[in-house]
Amino acid sequence: MNARELAQIMADNADTVARYLLPAGKRDGREWRAGSVNGDAGQSLGVCVEGTRAGVWADFATDQKGDLLDLWMSVRGVSLVDAMKEAADFLGVEQTTPQFYRKEKVWKKPVRPKCKQVKQGPVFEYLTKERGLTMDTISLFKIADGEDSIIFPFLRDGEPVMIKRLKLKRVGGKKDIRPTSDNQEPCLFGWQAVDERARVIVLTEGEIDAMSVKQMGVDALSIPFGGGKGQTWIENEYDRINRFDEIYICMDQDEPGQIAAAEIVERLGRHRCKILRLGKHKDANEALLKGYDIFDLQADLNKAETCDPHELRRLSDFHDDIMKEFYPDNEKQKGAVLPWKKVHDQVRLRLGDISVWAGINSHGKTLALSHVAVDLVSQGYRVCIASMEMSPADMGMKMYQQIGGVDKPTKTWAGKIQQFVHDGIWIFNVYGTAKTEKILQVFEYAFFRYGVKHFIVDSLAKCGINEDDYNRQKSFIDSLMEFAGKHHVHVHVVIHVRKGDDESKIPGKMDIKGTGSLTDMVDNVFIIWRNKKKESIMFGDDEEARQANRDKPDAFLKVDKQRKTGKEPTFALWFHPQSCQFIEHCGAEITSYIHEV
Repeated sequence: MNARELAQIMADNADTVARYLLPAGKRDGREWRAGSVNGDAGQSLGVCVEGTRAGVWADFATDQKGDLLDLWMSVRGVSLVDAMKEAADFLGVEQTTPQFYRKEKVWKKPVRPKCKQVKQGPVFEYLTKERGLTMDTISLFKIADGEDSIIFPFLRDGEPVMIKRLKLKRVGGKKDIRPTSDNQEPCLFGWQAVDERARVIVLTEGEIDAMSVKQMGVDALSIPFGGGKGQTWIENEYDRINRFDEIYICMDQDEPGQIAAAEIVERLGRHRCKILRLGKHKDANEALLKGYDIFDLQADLNKAETCDPHELRRLSDFHDDIMKEFYPDNEKQKGAVLPWKKVHDQVRLRLGDISVWAGINSHGKTLALSHVAVDLVSQGYRVCIASMEMSPADMGMKMYQQIGGVDKPTKTWAGKIQQFVHDGIWIFNVYGTAKTEKILQVFEYAFFRYGVKHFIVDSLAKCGINEDDYNRQKSFIDSLMEFAGKHHVHVHVVIHVRKGDDESKIPGKMDIKGTGSLTDMVDNVFIIWRNKKKESIMFGDDEEARQANRDKPDAFLKVDKQRKTGKEPTFALWFHPQSCQFIEHCGAEITSYIHEV
């Protein structure tokens, strides 16, 4: 919950909050009147406690004003973060963060370089004359002089989380800026200079740009490693930056800057992000050097572009997207592939879609989908699995076998497997029945914080919905479809099929349990069927029959629906017991997901 959302809850309880903060005050019509934020009696401070302006306050003697969070900070003399915690506790508002079954990465403390206070010398000359920064700004950000380098400390609560060094002398015409040591935690630069009560922040692409914006009069932070894809700092700073009502994205106007801006907006929430452009200047420091001040900056903040969703557009606006469907310029635009090459040309897992995976009980649908999840990680996707039918340890054993290609990996080999899954697979850690609302809440958090793109629900039967409650089944699938479309992700749902007379016939979408609208609504339906007749023969005593059936498929993947293409092929698969992988030909090599280094 961010500050604006909490402030609205406080406004809904304005009278209660005002009486608590200013107990010496008195009710006067629609307002609670007090003498000042110090709590004395009087009339100069008024808090509106009813009507459309409930929660708004102003002290006409001091010109202080704002909403109830601002009042809480002023009365209690605390930071915004502390005010949010205290107000939430007072109102009984739960601010829990979903917990993932994931071992947190251990970061190293940065190596403190040899440096001194910026006074005279090359660093001072560069920052003040070439970059136009004042000594007040340099001191506020605690910049240090590393003789031939500028030292940028990335502080959190006063402690260094990361330290970067910028060499004054360019190498090959390029800036040489990098962390002082390996494995430092990617985080935002500039927390040491942000007002504890700030609810608006500007995000820039460089440290000196953040300092320039602050010098113009607005709080700013810098992303750690410039533009482009993979803004890894978001997951580390997500909770801290969640306090801000408005986030202005001020990246460089080149392609990497715009790519970074798009990812930041998507993951921090377009409802509170705006794109800030400082006239025709390429970055904030150039604007500062050209004479920009607080008035110019405020004018550009007022003109910042909102990142509104585009629910209503002309069809012609999508011309380029339509042409890419006809003529895709790379494979990933078509979607992710399944683990088997012979399937690639006919089946794709497109972002924005939802797929049903079905099959008879114990026919391997969960195992096949586990193999798909492992392969998705190898393609560069992140996966979150809500597997309420298996414990994380049981599911993890199968995945470790599939990744490592062995029945029982050595501890060394298992360590490599752990590295493979660490930033690729997250677990919704509930074994048994989970409520649909909680699943969606955690999925959305995983998308925003970690950039997860594929989500697995295994199975619908474990989502707290009765088999005959068709309305709730449809409602949940509706919610998953909305989630997939809104965030451009792919959702996989495991659903059981009805029991038939025997298991010798491959079921179809008409055999899936629940309302028929489940398969009507989704984009893809995949059926996994296990050849139990072959298994019976292979474990029997008839050697001639075993030889005759040895090369026959162990399973089939039946594509019973593809909304995008209309193709409905069926593929034979073979099972490799040691790796728990499905392979595409009898005797084919298993897929190697990790390799010796």
